[in-house]
Amino acid sequence: ARNHGMAWHYLPVQSGNVTDDDADQFSPLLEKAEGPILAFCRSGMRCSVLWALSRAATHDADDLLATAGRAGYDLTPLRPRLVQRRRD
Repeated sequence: ARNHGMAWHYLPVQSGNVTDDDADQFSPLLEKAEGPILAFCRSGMRCSVLWALSRAATHDADDLLATAGRAGYDLTPLRPRLVQRRRD
């Protein structure tokens, strides 16, 4: 990946059990990225949950849910966790 100007990070996340610690590990990877990001999993749901939780500290929960919804992911059940992670 480096030979092609790309960075690679391995962050295993258990399906159906994305933790706050997972999100805390993912957040700095997003923040230091210098270009587009490709996060992947089998269906995209884990990546969507991980993204939303990692952004919840600084972004409105409803905005995160709407963005995920436009991408085809219903994260509505995650709303209480998103609100809980918000730092004002």
